[in-house]
Amino acid sequence: MVSWLPKSWNFQSVDDLWQFCPNRQNFVGDFFFQSGRKLQIAPQTLGNVFVEVLEKRVTNRKDCNEPPKRIIVLLDGLTDAQFRDAIHGEIGGLRAACERFQSG
Repeated sequence: MVSWLPKSWNFQSVDDLWQFCPNRQNFVGDFFFQSGRKLQIAPQTLGNVFVEVLEKRVTNRKDCNEPPKRIIVLLDGLTDAQFRDAIHGEIGGLRAACERFQSG
């Protein structure tokens, strides 16, 4: 799960990234299904989905035309070493997606 939090950490605003519907009362998210024992989402796949989310966010939220300032990635069931490897791969995919989004 990826979410954006403002500097004030107002948890009523957690929905700003995945919540890209025109109506803020609706929630749209995305899930990645993968085979068991796979530790991370492929960075390219994650990046492609993230660019789509950013584009939908801009379409429906005219005041949100930049990538989020903070990204939170939640992972469960991994050892510390597995977590480190997974988070580095996924963060790389998210950074690349933000760069692609900003370059148009």
